[in-house]
Amino acid sequence: MKNEVGLKLISMELGVSITTVSRALRDCSDISESMKAKVREKAVELKYTPNVLARSLVTGKSNFICVVVDSMKSPFFSVIVDELSVKLKNRGYNVCLLPVSNRFLERNNVKEAASIGAAAIISFLAPHKDAVEYAILLDKPLLIFGRGCEEQMVNKIYTDDIRGGEIAA
Repeated sequence: MKNEVGLKLISMELGVSITTVSRALRDCSDISESMKAKVREKAVELKYTPNVLARSLVTGKSNFICVVVDSMKSPFFSVIVDELSVKLKNRGYNVCLLPVSNRFLERNNVKEAASIGAAAIISFLAPHKDAVEYAILLDKPLLIFGRGCEEQMVNKIYTDDIRGGEIAA
């Protein structure tokens, strides 16, 4: 169900412009404290929730992090994705899960993440070189999680299971 409460409704209820409502909700200094209080009170009363997609179109910035996975069947990866989502949410990011059937992160996966406005990409797949180059071209930070990666231009978090097994033995 679409949220029908937007800036326009709040502005109509208060008899002020949409710009005033928007600037009051963003705590801009050119809006009086009394107007900010009225706008916030009306927003709460009407159960207004911001539209993060609309905001990203206006600002050109997104708070979406795209997480690319090949399977959620693995208990390890599903637990990591769940925990990662919680941590990112606590830092003000929204997580978009992009399941793919590939064995590697490919250029078209980076393109798809960029097309939905991802600010950054976290991949549970090792990347092909062209995927890394495309992410750099688009200025999309890329983090490879849980996979080794030969590319020097990529941030990565992984464990060396072979070395870990040797140490444990």
